[in-house]
Amino acid sequence: MISISSIFPEGQYHEFINKVDEMDHFNTPIHIFLRRLIRMKMAVLYEDIRNNAEGKRLDAIEHMNNLLLKLKWPDTETGKLQHYIREGKCWNTICGNEEGLLCIMPLDTNLSDLAMFQEEVARLHSQLKNPFITALTNIGKQLIAAIWEGRELTEFVWENFNTDDLSPTDILPLLQPYTNITIRRNHYNPKELETAPMPDNWLPAYPWPSDPAAIRHGIYCNFCKRKKGCQCTKKRMPDIPRVEIDGPKGLGIWSRGEHEAGEWLGELLGDLVAVGSHPNEWTFELRRPDMDNELVAEIYPGRRGNWMRKVNHSENPTAAFVPVKVSGRWRVVLELLRDIRDGEEITAMYGRGYEKGSQERVEGAG
Repeated sequence: MISISSIFPEGQYHEFINKVDEMDHFNTPIHIFLRRLIRMKMAVLYEDIRNNAEGKRLDAIEHMNNLLLKLKWPDTETGKLQHYIREGKCWNTICGNEEGLLCIMPLDTNLSDLAMFQEEVARLHSQLKNPFITALTNIGKQLIAAIWEGRELTEFVWENFNTDDLSPTDILPLLQPYTNITIRRNHYNPKELETAPMPDNWLPAYPWPSDPAAIRHGIYCNFCKRKKGCQCTKKRMPDIPRVEIDGPKGLGIWSRGEHEAGEWLGELLGDLVAVGSHPNEWTFELRRPDMDNELVAEIYPGRRGNWMRKVNHSENPTAAFVPVKVSGRWRVVLELLRDIRDGEEITAMYGRGYEKGSQERVEGAG
């Protein structure tokens, strides 16, 4: 159940509702959606007030007065509030238990007066029962939670793809939450390299296929020379990097605080996949200096990864992706080329074949 305290914490939600209400004359998609959302939530709140122990002792006028007080609306706005609650009840009836349906309803302003009988609602829901619509409503549910409950907005796989020419069947697998890797290594699935040819310079002592980044013999770390118990990854890479993903110029990586030249900001993470297995998508080459700089796999951050994939290209970069042998693996780390100031964008120069906005393989960095 939604309580007054959760919907209207002091100085927050009533201001949000009022700001949306003040823009009632705007009919952009986002304004239409937000108006529907707040009215749907107000209707739920009104019913909760009526059904709680205190509310059952009050009449309808007192319920309205309570809401008016919370919204800081004058008594003259009672009619408008009643209208909003009626509209919100309609949206709640149409959406039923699938709140996310609100996000995919047609944005026709005339739909504000839409009312449906229960039989019509049941028929609508039965027609929408398919994997594609279910995935869309799940996305909608998470969007509503991000707006209404102040949660972090979930990122989805499709945001990393151009879906203009894709069919619903092709888009469906992309309607899943993007997996942010939290462990300190790339994700290796042996099936990814089952049919991949063994690299020409692959060391004979190493089985194939096997984790292409793992170091099985010799020096396991260039920084401490230890074979076991190496803590260099933890020491040299921050658990929580001091960066901002969305900066003053839009999507990219921006510094929080000052950083020094030579500092590692993190490791580029994703799936380790066969070379050329994702020809039309963004990948980064994994080369092994101990195998004559052999290209052994690609790092593919399309479905899982970390913030590093959002570093923008620059002809005058502040950082570079470099391969390093550390803590028993070859890793691609982002190393600063110079000192940077607070608020400065962190960029890298990508290799041959890179074009701004392309989805091609990145062939190294420098």
